[in-house]
Amino acid sequence: MKKIKSFLALVLLLLSAGAFAQTQTKVIAVVTKADWCSTCKTHGTRVVTEVLPLYKAPEVKIMINDLTDNKTKASSKQNLEQEGIAKAMKNNNTTGELTFINTTTKKVISKISVAKSNDDIKKAFDLAISKS
Repeated sequence: MKKIKSFLALVLLLLSAGAFAQTQTKVIAVVTKADWCSTCKTHGTRVVTEVLPLYKAPEVKIMINDLTDNKTKASSKQNLEQEGIAKAMKNNNTTGELTFINTTTKKVISKISVAKSNDDIKKAFDLAISKS
């Protein structure tokens, strides 16, 4: 009986660990934007309403890197530092762009302009997830 209880405890532990591993964030998608960016103005709303809702936590974490002014830059930098991805984003400050970062390696997987079609952006999301 003791062996059965130990075995069941081990099975439950492994199942919960497997469930936890499956629900961890794999990709951080950073949307770099600015209020003065014409690409952001033209395509941002479409991407935010039609594409981003398809990719939700826990598998994907979406963050905003707002380069509108010094205040938004400082706030965004602090958020990127908290996630441990400020270094990866240091040279990735093109507005109107999505940058996909692997949460384990903290390295850039890929980038895509928000001016691309919804289908292209979805493919980029799916590819980034599959590479993580």
